[in-house]
Amino acid sequence: MSNLRLKFTVPDPFAGGGGDPFGGGGGGPDPFGNGGTGGSSDKCKPIQAPVNTQVNCISASDSSPFYHCIANADPGYQFRDGDRSKQKDCDSMTGNFFGGNQFEPVVPICDPPCQHRGTCVMPDTCACTPGWKGAKCEQAAALCADPSSPQGGSIQCHQGTTKKECTVTCQPGFTFEYQPSDKYTCSSNGTWTPAVTSIPNCLPIGSSVTIIPGGNSSKNHFKLLAFGTAFQLIVCAVENVIKLSNLIAFISCHNIPFLILK
Repeated sequence: MSNLRLKFTVPDPFAGGGGDPFGGGGGGPDPFGNGGTGGSSDKCKPIQAPVNTQVNCISASDSSPFYHCIANADPGYQFRDGDRSKQKDCDSMTGNFFGGNQFEPVVPICDPPCQHRGTCVMPDTCACTPGWKGAKCEQAAALCADPSSPQGGSIQCHQGTTKKECTVTCQPGFTFEYQPSDKYTCSSNGTWTPAVTSIPNCLPIGSSVTIIPGGNSSKNHFKLLAFGTAFQLIVCAVENVIKLSNLIAFISCHNIPFLILK
């Protein structure tokens, strides 16, 4: 009985034309997306830049395994958490970015910040709430108009951060018909303290006066009409009257000497 020998040939799975199961040149799809026809890295697309930002997108590399986009805020702007830049990585299998496919809007920076509930609408530009003004809404708006100057005098007003204050003075050669307040204050609610209707006029020093017919309002006071640039009604205590005759008297009223024709 003769010996029978059989020869079998086993194909090499790594041979050049036999089909590399790992996609090493056999032309088959690469299940890992490393350059074969089945790759999914092209699913990631750049993210549109929000207003006032610049976005730069970078492909995956040895230093960064993900396709990613970086948003940088323009000068004078920042993200709401105070960051000036943000990065988003893309899932190459789905084409979606982790945390969403958009960057949040940026907001302008006002430094120092707006005061009294003002809103930063542009870099270092504030929109103020009613009643406030200034670059940072730091000044109270003028809710009170300047009061009219007294006759023979003037008003000087200063607008502060929370109120307006005014003082009154007489022109040279004039004096107040009665003592004014040291200052008149308008608060942020638009109220004057004391009332500006109480501001006295200024009378010429040494004016001649005459008693108004029937002007004796009581036994203690005279009503007098002063002749200056205009007629002014003043009231003086009778104790200040120095009687010179039945027709003429001399009076010192609010430190003003008057000659009274009776």
